[in-house]
Amino acid sequence: MTDDELDRWRTVADEPADRAVAGFFERAGHHEPAALVAELVGHLRLPPEDLVPSIAEFLHTAGTLPSWAHPER
Repeated sequence: MTDDELDRWRTVADEPADRAVAGFFERAGHHEPAALVAELVGHLRLPPEDLVPSIAEFLHTAGTLPSWAHPER
């Protein structure tokens, strides 16, 4: 990829990830990136009632390819 192509992609948002992060920080009441990373790792071991809904939804759907994807590529 060229620098111009990379620059263009830097402005493209990841809506599911953006919703998950916004939901976490809204619930947490602070904006510390280390807390978000710890929460993501911790979600793998938490019981359902302790999950942050936006993070749980993101982790549940993050591995699903969109319908237009070509897995063989």
